[in-house]
Amino acid sequence: MRITWRQRLEQNPEMRNIDSWPAIDVNTIKKENRTSFILNKRIVACVIKEGKVTSVANKFDVNRATINRLMARTLGGSSDESPALTKGLIPYYRLTTPVRKSALDTLYYKANHQHAFRFLLDEIPDMRDGLDEMIIAALKDKPNSQVTSCASFYGEFKRRLVEANWPTDTYPYTTSTFARESVRRYYHERLDILRLLQIKTPKREIRPRATI
Repeated sequence: MRITWRQRLEQNPEMRNIDSWPAIDVNTIKKENRTSFILNKRIVACVIKEGKVTSVANKFDVNRATINRLMARTLGGSSDESPALTKGLIPYYRLTTPVRKSALDTLYYKANHQHAFRFLLDEIPDMRDGLDEMIIAALKDKPNSQVTSCASFYGEFKRRLVEANWPTDTYPYTTSTFARESVRRYYHERLDILRLLQIKTPKREIRPRATI
């Protein structure tokens, strides 16, 4: 079910603290979009604090429709998935997750690796949930620390490939890095999201999906 940004904040009041949202290094954003990113962050923070779109629109000289779209982009969406949060503040950032349509790279069929890692997460049973559980279990013990190393997370990924009898002539076995960088990015993204959600245990289990 789709919910509004106001409903999101009612269900997850911890998201009112914009400083707890997943961090994004401004230097990784295109120079021409950095000013707008910071302005968007200021606007969203003010709306969350004041709760009145009209007064914030007057304060920043921005129309209400633009602010409502920004709030929906950052906090709206499906009630069963994590909202875009910080990524929604980045101008022109693609929030929808692309789907790989071509076959994976194999020893016999050369193909690019675009969206290949996401394909693995969707294709292998319990891969997503298993990796999430590894982070969640550690967060319950050490909510504010580096819960598990990227190396051990990577090891769990490889173990699950073997457990699923994933063919060794297919990606990621066909790469020299064995998807290490994709796993690293996924680890940090999930750690940020799951740590935020651990601040308050929801009434029902919500397992937000990653955007990789």
